[in-house]
Amino acid sequence: MPVKPTLKIKFFSYTVIHNYGNPCKKWNIFVARPHLWTTTWHGCVHLVAPFVTHLFNTSLSTGVVPDAFKAAYITPLLKKPGLNVDVVENYRPVSNLSSLSKLLERAVFNQLESHLVDAGLFPRHQSAYRKGHSTETALVKVCADLIKHMDSGHHVLLALLDLSAAFDTVDHCILTERLSRSFAIRDGVLDWLRDYLACRRFTVRFGGTESSPRDMQYGVPQGLVLGPLLFVLYTADLGSISARFGVWSHFYADDSQLYFSATPFQAVNAAVQLVRCMEAMAQWMASNRLKLNLAKTDFMRCATHRRQHQLCTEALSFSGATIQPSSTVRDLGVILDTELSFGPHVNQLVSRCFHQLRRIKSAVRALPTEATKTVVNSFVVSRIDYCNSLLASAPQYQLDCLQAVVNTATRLIYAVASLTEFSI
Repeated sequence: MPVKPTLKIKFFSYTVIHNYGNPCKKWNIFVARPHLWTTTWHGCVHLVAPFVTHLFNTSLSTGVVPDAFKAAYITPLLKKPGLNVDVVENYRPVSNLSSLSKLLERAVFNQLESHLVDAGLFPRHQSAYRKGHSTETALVKVCADLIKHMDSGHHVLLALLDLSAAFDTVDHCILTERLSRSFAIRDGVLDWLRDYLACRRFTVRFGGTESSPRDMQYGVPQGLVLGPLLFVLYTADLGSISARFGVWSHFYADDSQLYFSATPFQAVNAAVQLVRCMEAMAQWMASNRLKLNLAKTDFMRCATHRRQHQLCTEALSFSGATIQPSSTVRDLGVILDTELSFGPHVNQLVSRCFHQLRRIKSAVRALPTEATKTVVNSFVVSRIDYCNSLLASAPQYQLDCLQAVVNTATRLIYAVASLTEFSI
């Protein structure tokens, strides 16, 4: 087995810090008051840069993260509009940290990511938090595989797994051991990451009040720059588990997509094999302090239109729960059906777009044209653009429905005649 190159963090130079100019924009960092931070940075960068450079390099060389960089306040955000505001599980705990803390994290993130890519250590079937990958590329990969096997006359079994509070249950000791063993992160860099995770404190701000400080013993807080990448590395072994059972897998953060193909005569055995794989993954998750969310676990059998009548309708028994096969499932925001026709997805998309257009129409007279364009792009066009490459082979009648949305949106913006058509 080839030796994995060990990650070595390079120190900053004064010139690098000085040339960042506007780190909020350049590094895509969330700052509570970006205008204030940008103005302050531009106004005194030549004075501040040497001290920031020394601070960052001292932290990297000693393996110690300043305590002030590990103090955060959490703002609970509702996961989706319309959820019950009185249920704690419906909120996402987003951590807010100091701007300098995120600059230091971004510096380490860039070098860690380069190390993983250059050494070929980044999980192959993980599309989250990496350049050139997105929810769209993940869905294109999965759907292309499913359609290929369906076209060969096979039945395809698709299982979607989800974790409960995934980022909040990461065990720090397991994480650092895995970074050292599997990703060649050792010595000073590992010491720095270990200190980065240790002794973190947070308060919760909600409804104009703030809680007393609490210690964070587990988890990688959401809102950190390094947190999502560390979670991806923490769960990297899931891909090897599915491969051991001959099940294809693809992941986007904590969303797992498992699929297995078989001839119609072997479909029952294929379901048994898929359940075995899911049980092994659930056991691995439990041993690594992760909790599978059975309420959000979905299962669907897929086949071409003329083979739909051959699909088995039996439920699966998994982790003590019975999962009924679904006719449609929502995967990363896209509705998939048993034929992968995307008909239900297009129907819902068109319905929601027209709903937004009706809402915009009620206020369009009070808006200038440019403002109307912005609103339409934000609430309508963005929905049509999301994962639209999946509709490359969609039938013409589905494209006509989307074209009707575009025509209506354009007429709304420019107040033109109702018979005018525009290109999608």
